[in-house]
Amino acid sequence: MNMRTALSACVLVASLLAGCRVGGGYDEAAVAAGLGSQVRLELAEGEMRGELLLARPDGIVLLQGARAFLAPWAVIEKLSFSSYPVEDHKGGIAPSSVQRRQMQLASRYPHGLTDSQLAELLAALDQAELERLQ
Repeated sequence: MNMRTALSACVLVASLLAGCRVGGGYDEAAVAAGLGSQVRLELAEGEMRGELLLARPDGIVLLQGARAFLAPWAVIEKLSFSSYPVEDHKGGIAPSSVQRRQMQLASRYPHGLTDSQLAELLAALDQAELERLQ
């Protein structure tokens, strides 16, 4: 093998190895398992972490342990995503439709839940309704 061929092979292998690392800035295991993004909420009364189940017009639905919570946009001071490339949300107001769509895609249920599906989920968690954060 001549020097030009060896150099070309090295460049090709280096490019392939570098290409395998570019992208994938989110937790790919969570995507494969069908789980929603892990999020951190900053609220007036402290901090809360959990799995993002839904991003709705009125707020987000979060699973923490075996409890489901509704966090209205008005009580969220900051919302951070740890396992998906979604921009942090700040400020106690509803996000733009584009940002909310990104949040929906990062949630466990990106297409939402019907009322009966939500009722089944709450029954499985032994809850009558979502616990609303104040």
